[in-house]
Amino acid sequence: MEVKRSRAEWLRRYISFVFILFVIALGTSLSIRANLGSSPISAPPYILSLIPGMSLTMGQLTICMHVFFIAVQILLLRKNFEKRQFLQIAVSFLFGFYTDLTMWMTGLLQIPFTMNPTIGNPLRFMELLAGGAILAFGIACEVRCDSLMLAGEGFPLAISKFLKKEFSKVKICTDTFLVSTGVVFMLIFFGRWDWKMVGAGTLVSMFYVGFMVRVFSPRIGWLDRIFIPAAERRKENGAERAASNSWPAHTVITIARMYGSGIPLSMNPSKEDAIYVSESRTIRELAHHGPCVIIGRLGNWILRDNPRVLRVFVTSGKEYAARQVAGLLHIPEEEAARKIERINTGRANHYWQYTGRQWTDVGEYDLILNTEKLGIDGAADMILRAVKDMR
Repeated sequence: MEVKRSRAEWLRRYISFVFILFVIALGTSLSIRANLGSSPISAPPYILSLIPGMSLTMGQLTICMHVFFIAVQILLLRKNFEKRQFLQIAVSFLFGFYTDLTMWMTGLLQIPFTMNPTIGNPLRFMELLAGGAILAFGIACEVRCDSLMLAGEGFPLAISKFLKKEFSKVKICTDTFLVSTGVVFMLIFFGRWDWKMVGAGTLVSMFYVGFMVRVFSPRIGWLDRIFIPAAERRKENGAERAASNSWPAHTVITIARMYGSGIPLSMNPSKEDAIYVSESRTIRELAHHGPCVIIGRLGNWILRDNPRVLRVFVTSGKEYAARQVAGLLHIPEEEAARKIERINTGRANHYWQYTGRQWTDVGEYDLILNTEKLGIDGAADMILRAVKDMR
């Protein structure tokens, strides 16, 4: 996605990305040295690199895998594949080099299985957690940098866009596919299960790394000082920082809603970063100038620092929503149900992309309303009553 940034800012982000890649490679290699199995995305190249007589290093095999991922992205997205993402090819070669470099650097940290299990197992687990934390920090920085992406992230993202499925679910499927591919390679070339190749560490990485990314993501805002030149940072964020410290006393309502629940003002969320930035500024200006109601547009997230915001989520049963949409658009209920799933998945992906959180997480809202039970008027009355009772 093209974002309006100066050349100086793009240069800073690209240079930062080069260093972030090294952190990701270091975390991956350290996790492997724990001898409890590799992370899902590194399983195929790692296992192939262990084949006796294999002439390619793990880094070179990683390059081959990433080039395959890029080819799939281009095939699925076609004209929607951003031109600057062709730089993923160069990124793949750099990451392959970093992989071999960090595997060499961490060679002395590999914990042999001959070590006493009483000492060896805790050390292996600690090294696995340390490697996973470093890897997660690198991934969180990669997302914050928002310049390029590794093909390993671009691959499931392209599939989710093509199939119009929720990214988090697609990511689980692609991780499972990569681990399964690694298992197939292990059984074909080694004829047995080896826990050093695919083991407890592989399963831990599938969940632990994602958890740690969510821990780090909200705590690395300081990186913007590196990514964005000081003059531009003051120009773009100065007004917002001042506003966030002096919100007026009037009330603002944000309403997120599932498609078909009865309050549909738009079909799909915006998918362009530039539009998101523009909408964010507009929403914050509106909230500052007077009482208002913000429908969708991630209003609950954009105004999360405003204590006078009532964050509402409107939902309904699937059958009720299908009947609503079918009646509104004059289409069969089966088609309406598919449309609802597609649009709600798009909204969930959009919310995750910009917040790193789940759209339907009740913790993101103050009031949850079911229009199937309350009706539209009943839901509106509940919102008004909540506003009146707000402290």
